[in-house]
Amino acid sequence: MADDFSEFVERSPSYLTIVPRPAGWEKVFEVAGWAIVPLIMGGFEIYGQLKKVGLPEVLVIAPESAVKWQVSGELEFCIGGFKNNILYRRHPHLETVYIQASEYNPYLLREKIAELARVMISAGATSFELSADSANTKKLVMEATAPIVAQANGAFRVSGRGATKIMWSYTGMGSQNPSLPEALVWYENEPEWQVVWESAAYHGAKHHNIQICQETSHELGSDLAVKFQNAGFQLGGSFRTVSSSRLRVDVIFGNN
Repeated sequence: MADDFSEFVERSPSYLTIVPRPAGWEKVFEVAGWAIVPLIMGGFEIYGQLKKVGLPEVLVIAPESAVKWQVSGELEFCIGGFKNNILYRRHPHLETVYIQASEYNPYLLREKIAELARVMISAGATSFELSADSANTKKLVMEATAPIVAQANGAFRVSGRGATKIMWSYTGMGSQNPSLPEALVWYENEPEWQVVWESAAYHGAKHHNIQICQETSHELGSDLAVKFQNAGFQLGGSFRTVSSSRLRVDVIFGNN
């Protein structure tokens, strides 16, 4: 059998954690109510998929495997590499990229905004004002004083907090030769971005003013995060969720 992560990733769960191999490591998860299904693949140092009623499956890999696949470029952990015993979720459009659960939602929001800015600049924008904010942002609040490890009866709840906001102002000379940037992740799934690009690059558009309000479709929801945390997982920091988002763009193209 092949021993590279790409051969396995399409069949792997969307969630992943890295756990060292001390004796009795299985007991930590069993106490929290997880069933461990052995996973044997030639060359892989994978030793289980975790299953629990009401929760998605979680792939468990050894730190040695995480290092090997990261070095070979087959596995990427955003925001500071990987840490043991933290829950990660796979990127919605990049099969080998995993993001720690606590940063999943704000990371995707920032990534999308940065890509949109790249598209507008490459299309010849001389200026734009861009703002994005998330409504009903929430965080998890721990009500128990006991550590999280193997806390089958952990007590976490969701509490409201201020929304995440991004404001971006740009001025520049404007590209004379529009060309889509390389390695775009979101563009093919964002029809409004495609209209902005095509109208500026091919049809001489001078101005766009766009406002989009939508329910999030890729986020890790607070209800699921609570279940994971109460089932013994560490999320990697203060969890933030976004129930909906608003995007406002005012862009001027001057050198078409």
